[in-house]
Amino acid sequence: MILLLVYFLCFRVNIVHTEDKRLLLNDPDVLVNRLNRVESVLAVLNSTVVQLKTENQQQALTIQQQERTIQQLQSSLNSVQNSGATYIIWGRKQCPNNNTELVYSGYAGGGHYTEKGAAVEYVCLPPDPNYVKTSGQDKGRMYGAEFYNTFFASDGPGEDVPCALCRTNHANTAIMIPGENTCYSGWKVEYHGYLSSGYYGNDAATTYVCVDIKPEYIIGGVNQNLGLGITYIRWGRKQCPNSSTELVYSGFAGGGHYGDTGSAAEYVCLPPDPNYLKTSGGDNGRMLGAEFTSNFFASNSYAEDVPCALCRIDRATSLIMIPGKNTCNNGWKEEYHGYLASGLHSHNVASAYICVDIHPEYIMGGVGQHYGKLFYEVITKCGSLKCPPYINNYPLTCVVCSK
Repeated sequence: MILLLVYFLCFRVNIVHTEDKRLLLNDPDVLVNRLNRVESVLAVLNSTVVQLKTENQQQALTIQQQERTIQQLQSSLNSVQNSGATYIIWGRKQCPNNNTELVYSGYAGGGHYTEKGAAVEYVCLPPDPNYVKTSGQDKGRMYGAEFYNTFFASDGPGEDVPCALCRTNHANTAIMIPGENTCYSGWKVEYHGYLSSGYYGNDAATTYVCVDIKPEYIIGGVNQNLGLGITYIRWGRKQCPNSSTELVYSGFAGGGHYGDTGSAAEYVCLPPDPNYLKTSGGDNGRMLGAEFTSNFFASNSYAEDVPCALCRIDRATSLIMIPGKNTCNNGWKEEYHGYLASGLHSHNVASAYICVDIHPEYIMGGVGQHYGKLFYEVITKCGSLKCPPYINNYPLTCVVCSK
């Protein structure tokens, strides 16, 4: 009887609770309160979701910025690793150490010491020249170079001089210091030797170069014939060759008069908008325009005034002009190619070697033979210049390369 009563009471209580719940659910106020609580919870959840989305977006932006920073650092690192400066080691066939790239091993050359109009600089000619034309006027000339006496070595007289075009890695500046055989603090020695130039009493002007302390010779070269974030000048054109090259200015080729013995030797690229401070001066140094003197460079180039463009290359630290080649060595980028030019070897004034674009332009209204600074093609002269690979009287090509 007691057990039945307990069961009945428990059953009764459950029925009351269930009925109470049904009554509460039918109460509108209770429903509204519960809905309000649900909405509050949903609002909190929505706010949390929005906050998480915002944080994820911010994290994504941070990751993108970090990735860009890493790419910039990698680009800067690659730029540093790819940086380099070029120089010529005179009197040697190889570069001095493992951290230096040999661009090519060649032959020292230049103008003849008796010819007043010869180009002044020494050049390092490659061993595998490229020819496009097989004839040209005998105006500008290229000879091989020789040691004149026993100063550089006891068996030096008459020996032909080798050279090596070298590129030092992880450096963007190379200097030659005359009068020193060690470098200043913070600089690295590439090679040292003796300062060399032509004889002061000769008719032709020259330049100073550093000959290695232990010079080598070109085999078979003995024969007393006595016969070097970047800019360059594109001779014969008004624009730079590609979109990755900045045009600093487009101007006019100029220089000294071919008949003035004391005139400056080099060709210059004059800007189109000169600045003057004074309006008068002594008629001593002179600047004239430059002209083509024949139709060698183009069929209608005779007497045309020569334009030029000063160009700047991005992401290159080394620039070379290779005489005798119209393509660049592996790993180098061609800027432009053409024909080697200089002054006439018999003129009274010295000149220089420059590379005229293969497709020259002209300055409008410039026709007229005024005989200022003159452009002539350059042909090879065998003797002290090794032939083969060079061929006598062939016009030399040229190429400007960057790295």
